[in-house]
Amino acid sequence: MSLEKKMFAAAGNLEFEEAARLRDELKRLETLALDTR
Repeated sequence: MSLEKKMFAAAGNLEFEEAARLRDELKRLETLALDTR
C-alpha cells in the first residue's frame, strides 16, 4: 500500500495524527526526490 493510500485511510479512520505524520513523510520524500534531479 502506498504512503498516500495509508494517509487517506488514516484520515478516513479519523487518525489525524497518523495521517499528518504520513503527509509529512510524503512531503519529505518528494523533497528528497526533487533534490536528486
